[in-house]
Order: sequence, then structure tokens, then C-alpha cells
Amino acid sequence: MTKLLVSVYFENDLDTVLKAKIDIIDFKNPYKGSLGLPEYKHIISLLNKFDISNYEKSIVLGEFQEDYKEYFKYIQKYLNLDFQFYKIGLKSKNLEEFKKLIQLVKKNCNGKVIAVLPSDYKLLNLPDIEVMLNSVVSCEIDGVLIDTFIKNNYSTLDHINLDKLRNIVKFVKDQGLIIGIAGKLDFNHVELILKNKIKPDVIGVRSCVCKLDRSSEIDFSKVIQLKNLIKNLS
Repeated sequence: MTKLLVSVYFENDLDTVLKAKIDIIDFKNPYKGSLGLPEYKHIISLLNKFDISNYEKSIVLGEFQEDYKEYFKYIQKYLNLDFQFYKIGLKSKNLEEFKKLIQLVKKNCNGKVIAVLPSDYKLLNLPDIEVMLNSVVSCEIDGVLIDTFIKNNYSTLDHINLDKLRNIVKFVKDQGLIIGIAGKLDFNHVELILKNKIKPDVIGVRSCVCKLDRSSEIDFSKVIQLKNLIKNLS
């Protein structure tokens, strides 16, 4: 069954998704873009206030663009959080540097490392997503998340059609890796993906379960509605 991942930032967000009993709690700063790295002290504060030991947890480690050694120094302390998933965005044409970063992170954490690839790669002037896929699966990656890097009114499905998305999911699964889909997905997008027999391991959201926009707090009723939708269609 496809799991539901919800990105949280506020204390009330975490309280809400715990009450809704979602599958994966993802920590992200929505004020810092699509893959905003949360402040370390902020995460520790949340972890001290809530018992989430029985939940799968993930964290966004930002977007890699330049030197992998410097980037690793920037994110290194987050690798001690004992989370299940560490997500790193690829926003660079230097695929070899990114692969080196992935390998270094793998050696320094106990969780799974997920490469986040942009569905809006054309707007970012990056290589075709299939080229990026072939590159990252050749290193020690544990999974791939397809997401939008530019947060506007366009979703992943506006950038990648269903047939191509289906092929991506199949390709990643054939490698024995985890595959997730995110990127400004709303309820209709999720229904369209699942009804078309595209079966990702994870659906990731924030905007569509917020009270207003992605920088507002999460709405309990929306989370429950989406959780039931995924359960009924998986």
C-alpha cells in the first residue's frame, strides 16, 4: 500500500499528524523553498515535546548545488537524528559530485538516503529526469522522490505526464529502490495517480493539507480525507 508522508514545521503540525496517525512524518521548513532545511534547534525542540518514536521520520536536507564536501559539512549534524529517511535534492548538473555526496551521507547515517529529483527539471535547465535517474541509481541510493523545486501553481503532473511517471516508478522499483511522488499534489492529482495504476511507495504532501497555503498550519480533516483516499485506492 502507498504510504502518506506529510511535511511538518509548526508544533501544531506535528500534533495534528500524530492525531491523524499518518505513515511518515517529514520535517521541512516551508519558508525556505521546496526543500527547506529546518533549523536544527527547532527540530530538537519538537522531538523533546512529542513522542514520535513509533513513527517513520524523514528530513529534508536542502538542495545540493555545488561542492559536495562543503555541503556535507553543512548537513552533517542532522545525520545524528536517527531518522529513517534523509532526503537530498539534486539541483546541479554535476551528477558525479552529487553521487559522492550520497555515498558520504550513506557512510555517516543509519537511515535510508533518498535522492530528490526535480519534476520541473526543464525550468531549472537541468538534464532530463531519466538521465538523472540513471545516474543516481548507480550509486548507493536507497530511493528516489520526484518533487517540484519551484513552488508555484504547477504540480509534478504539469511537468511529467502519467505515462512517463508510470515508467519512472516502474524503473525505480525494478532497481529494488523506494519511489515517492510529491510536488504540489492536490487530492485530484493523488486520485489520478492511483487510479491510473501508478503505485509509488510514498505520496508526499504539504500544501493540499494546509489550512491556507503551504506556509500555514496543517488541517486535521484534510489529512484524514487524504489518508482515506489513498487507503481506498491503493
